[in-house]
This record gives sequence, structure tokens and C-alpha cells, in this order.
Amino acid sequence: MKLKSIIDNQTIDFDLHARGDGKPTFYGGGLHMHKRINSGKYRGVDILFPIDSPTSYSFRKKSISSRDQDKLISEINRVFKDNPQKVKDLVDTVIKEIERYSGAISEQQLLKNIKDGAKNLASAMGLNRKITDDIKSIVDGKLTTYLSSHKDSKGKLYYIKQDLKRKIIKMSDDLEMVFYANN
Repeated sequence: MKLKSIIDNQTIDFDLHARGDGKPTFYGGGLHMHKRINSGKYRGVDILFPIDSPTSYSFRKKSISSRDQDKLISEINRVFKDNPQKVKDLVDTVIKEIERYSGAISEQQLLKNIKDGAKNLASAMGLNRKITDDIKSIVDGKLTTYLSSHKDSKGKLYYIKQDLKRKIIKMSDDLEMVFYANN
């Protein structure tokens, strides 16, 4: 199973609940993934788990049976087990990109870093590095979010949103969910 399968009809985001505290981002330092199901039987299910401890899952919002929870966890574990190096590369890329949101650099260099980050994140998910389209959000003269779209080998669009202020990376095949799923 390919890594991008974790975002087919789903939205994932990577973040640190301690974001903005000035501490460095590192493997084992609280980076976790939220996985939201966007359609089908499990629509609305939200799974949270630490990337550095993929056996510690919690389900939020929608109540589902233990059997269905096991099925969804099994899917995630299968993708992670089938692609251990790709998962490590993705985690390393996410950590690197979140770290790049901090620091005193020019807006021009920041934009270059963010675009490079979008390409790196797409590549880590098995998508085309080429940015098909992008949207920048600038508030008070500062880049706050960057959204890019990338295609897979079949031409399907996927979206990567980098929220610099909140230090969150969100990915989905549903543009609306990138904007509205738990913001």
C-alpha cells in the first residue's frame, strides 16, 4: 500500500501540541498525526496518534465500535509497516519543514524554503514534486500559510497546506477539507 493512501478520501495533519513554545522539533518530541476520514462509512472519524509511538491511538468526535477502530488502525499500521523508510523520510521532512517556519530570515528566502518544502513533502508522500498551483496568505506583510497542489501518477490532485504561524502541515485530496477540517 502506498503512503499516499493515508490521504485518499482523508485529511491528515502533522503538528505539535506544544507549537510556538520555542522548543526544537525532533523525532520523539511530540510530533503527531491527526487523520480524518472525509467520506464513506467512517466519515467524521478523527484518529490521533504520535508519530514516534504508532501504537498509541485515540479516537475523537465520532463514536465507532472497537472492531471498526481496529480496522482503521490496521490500515494505518499496514501502510507504515509496508513503507518504513518512506515513513521515516516523511517524518524527517515534516520535522525539517516545521523547523523552517521559525527563525529570522527574509520573506523571499522563507517563500523559497516553503516552496521547496512543499516539493519535499509531496515527494515524501509519493506525489509529483512539481507544484501545479499555489496560494499564499500574507497577513501584516508576513507569509502565514502556503497551499500547494500536486498530482499523483494518474493525474489526481492532492493538496498540501503549510501553516507557518500554527506550525501545522495538512494534506488531503479534498481542497475544502484542507481549509476547514479542524482548521
